[in-house]
Amino acid sequence: MTKTGVFDYVAICNGHFDKPNIDDYWLSKKPIIDIVHSKYYRCPSQYKGTVICVGYASSGVDITHELRKNGCNVYVAKKDITKQEELYTLQEGAVDYFSTVTSFISKPVDVFNKDGCSYVVTEHGNKVQCDHIIYCTGYCYEYPFFEPDTIMMHDKCVHPLYKHLVHLYYPSLAFVGLPYNVLPFLLFEAQAEYLASLWSRQVALPLFQVRYKKMLSTYSDAQGKNQFPNHVHKLSEGQWDYVMDLYAAAMKLSDKIISSIELIKEVFEDTAKNKERNPLGFRTVNYQIDFGRKVWKHK
Repeated sequence: MTKTGVFDYVAICNGHFDKPNIDDYWLSKKPIIDIVHSKYYRCPSQYKGTVICVGYASSGVDITHELRKNGCNVYVAKKDITKQEELYTLQEGAVDYFSTVTSFISKPVDVFNKDGCSYVVTEHGNKVQCDHIIYCTGYCYEYPFFEPDTIMMHDKCVHPLYKHLVHLYYPSLAFVGLPYNVLPFLLFEAQAEYLASLWSRQVALPLFQVRYKKMLSTYSDAQGKNQFPNHVHKLSEGQWDYVMDLYAAAMKLSDKIISSIELIKEVFEDTAKNKERNPLGFRTVNYQIDFGRKVWKHK
């Protein structure tokens, strides 16, 4: 059932963790080899033999370790692997769970069957016998309820947006939660504070030309001179300045908010260090922040 209504303001908050980022070409290869996206991964016992995990961010790390612990041979396909490094990996073979080394290869480019076995061809032209491929490659933005001329997407660039948030031509339309590699709820709250101040007319938008130049500078900072760069919404270290900027634009950047964000940033960075040191057990560390005393600790 479809209903039509007229609203003064619309915030799109449908997230971006639903549509798997996997090329249709690989989906067409499912009859040749078992291929799945990490979205549909449930437990390691579903997999036997040799598995190639494509991507080694958060989901790739977790799934790789679970599969190795369950007895699978696991290769991790990712960018920036040289041909020599790949040859060394393939000669050594996939390492077991107790090794601290991960078996890296270049990304798959094709797959074929021979003598009852499935083989993956890597970017460097090597062949790897494989039983499963798991794409740990994140998700795509998707707005099927908009016409293409309202909001446009090029890879992982959604545009035209001011501050990764407000539509350039329709300021009463906003897209909350686009940035990634961030601390989500802190960032979402800052975006909501800015929108609340903007749409309640406590603050005003800059002139169109100012917003347009800001948008272009955001895109150019992300990736050279490419007009619509991939990963423009990947903030990483830039998330803290972005959150501060939103609070400042909403006229709510108090000393209390600044000190709270700085404390949260310290905890966030400490968690990242713990994850590098102990990828299997970092989630067991509990943090406590005392915002009044401006201190934090973990146990």
